[in-house]
Amino acid sequence: MYLSSHDVLVILGYIAAASIAGCFSLLSLIIAKENKVSEFRQQWIDELRNDIATHITAVYHLCACLRSFTRGFAPRMPTALESLDFTTTHRDTYNSLRESFNRICMRINRKEKDPQKRRANAEFLRALFAVRASFNKSDYDGCRERCVILRDKAIPVLKSEWDRVRDGEPTYRFARRGLYWAVGILMGGGIILTILFAIFSTPPSAADQTPASSNSTVIEYPTPTLKCSDDHRKSTDKCSK
Repeated sequence: MYLSSHDVLVILGYIAAASIAGCFSLLSLIIAKENKVSEFRQQWIDELRNDIATHITAVYHLCACLRSFTRGFAPRMPTALESLDFTTTHRDTYNSLRESFNRICMRINRKEKDPQKRRANAEFLRALFAVRASFNKSDYDGCRERCVILRDKAIPVLKSEWDRVRDGEPTYRFARRGLYWAVGILMGGGIILTILFAIFSTPPSAADQTPASSNSTVIEYPTPTLKCSDDHRKSTDKCSK
């Protein structure tokens, strides 16, 4: 089957329109997925920030309570029963300290692909374990100082994750760039196809539409005149009579 240039351009136009619609449908699916991932990441950031704040608050509270508790028994050390009574009194704070510590450790990725983020995570974890070591050694003043360092080391970690939420996931950024290129190429091709369609579908001018009969030469033939002889005329008259 033969296809004219007009038919080819129409088919290509349909293909371009369908391709653009498919690109936008794909982008909408990617955006929906990545928005959900960003929502979970934002929730993860909020929970990590709350865990860090809870952990530092619990450390400050226990350090102050333990300092007052040990000074009340100076110069002797408190007995095991007295220490147990103190631990029972502040059981909720101890549980909050342990729970927040474990949640923070599980939230931090030690194998981050980005070197800068991996370095920030490592420094944050070192500060976290330094606070724990000082607390276990009953170095309450040093523990409070290391809590300040821990808070400062948490800021780059939270900021890097917030930047990831703001910029979008890598898949979303790659799809967005690809879509920009695809739409640009398809729109450029559509413009070219529109121009070609306008050129090839231009109707002929009035001069080209002159009917062929006006340009053709009509040949007229003369009507022949028949001459009859006298004998033939007389016989015809007799028959008519």
